[in-house]
Amino acid sequence: MYKVFFKKNCFNFQTTAPKKSDFTLNADTLGVMTPTLIDNLREDETVEINIVDADIESAFNVFSDHFKLIEAGGGVVENPDGKIILIFRNGFWDLPKGKKEPEEPIEITALREVKEEVGITELEPVSFIDYSYHIYKLNDEWVLKKTAWYTMKTDGEPPLVPQAIEGIEKAIWVNIDDISNYLEGMYPLVVDVLQKYLDSKLKKS
Repeated sequence: MYKVFFKKNCFNFQTTAPKKSDFTLNADTLGVMTPTLIDNLREDETVEINIVDADIESAFNVFSDHFKLIEAGGGVVENPDGKIILIFRNGFWDLPKGKKEPEEPIEITALREVKEEVGITELEPVSFIDYSYHIYKLNDEWVLKKTAWYTMKTDGEPPLVPQAIEGIEKAIWVNIDDISNYLEGMYPLVVDVLQKYLDSKLKKS
């Protein structure tokens, strides 16, 4: 299943219709309806739009054709003491991430961007978590950002230096057991990535 986020709004691509839904459509109408839907999205709303079709890949391709694609990489950085890094940017708790450079392998993007945004130099990739998708407007053009997320590790608890030029006000170490205290201050996309990260840790244990 694909999820595409816009602030607190979410497009869910799935094969079966949910019992409850704010709005449901199929791939046949998606191509016509997408421009109208995205132009009426509001940042202060929380709306779920469900796209139901037997061929999810095809439906997602129809949807994504309406956007300029930008690729990015990011990470959930953990240390041996059971802590991870959160950043505070634009009024919300977030995870470090950034855009891919031309010809750059996406794993290298993720490592580079995390290092730049939180000021860590010693960092290793552990495993791939998943992709996330979100849309936004850039210079009056709708963009679909595809971000590859990785679990990363570092030794100890190195001091963090938030990258101010990227609008990052804080970078902190947080105990995994205390993550729930920060969820209300996160966009749903970040909560979704963290849930997948925690699920992957449970499977390994």
